[in-house]
Amino acid sequence: GSARTLTGVAKGAAARSATRRQRLIVGAIAAVAVAGSAWAILGRDGAPRGVDPRRSYAVMPFEVQSGNRDIGWLRDGAVNMLTLAMSQWRDLTVADYERTMVLVREAGLEDKRVDLDRALAIARRAGAWTVVTGTITTTADSLRVDARLYDVASGKSLFTETRSAPLSEDPRPLFDGLARYLLGVAGGTATESVDLAAATTTSLVAYRAYLEGVRALFSWRMFAADSLFQVAIEADSGFA
Repeated sequence: GSARTLTGVAKGAAARSATRRQRLIVGAIAAVAVAGSAWAILGRDGAPRGVDPRRSYAVMPFEVQSGNRDIGWLRDGAVNMLTLAMSQWRDLTVADYERTMVLVREAGLEDKRVDLDRALAIARRAGAWTVVTGTITTTADSLRVDARLYDVASGKSLFTETRSAPLSEDPRPLFDGLARYLLGVAGGTATESVDLAAATTTSLVAYRAYLEGVRALFSWRMFAADSLFQVAIEADSGFA
């Protein structure tokens, strides 16, 4: 009786072990199948199949490394200017300004530095495969912008471009130049250009008030947004 009992226990244990092995094998096969499907859909570079990562962009807020308060608006302004300029080219897909800034706010980074890891995460949420980050610095009489491009799937640094302009001048032509550089990275021609001042407003006061108004709107500060938009309208009713 004891021998038969032990034999039954052994057979039961063996059966359970075999079942577990079968489940592990089935699970492994399913995992491989899922991975294979993802590989087929995304391709080797991590971007969706058929999507050129160098023609898919998101621009993050630039880090302002200066005590000059007059250039603080360029943190978000860089996003708006580069997005606006790049979106004019039909061969590029660019995450729009409002969508990007909402994602930045949702990440808790409205007034904080957007580091590379979080920039990559935000770009993925925006469906973009090349992310643009940057820093803005000043000297006594000049403004310097360093733009950096990263591949979203790998996090690999791609290119860095530096542009400078007199501190006293409208910075929008500088960002026009950066946009042309980004177009070149995407395989476009350097002759294509967008005049940001012509595309928005010749009044820098109106443009800055508009950007600050949008920022207030995203924060649900409605009265502040209304006041700032009114400033923009008064400075340039055509832009409004």
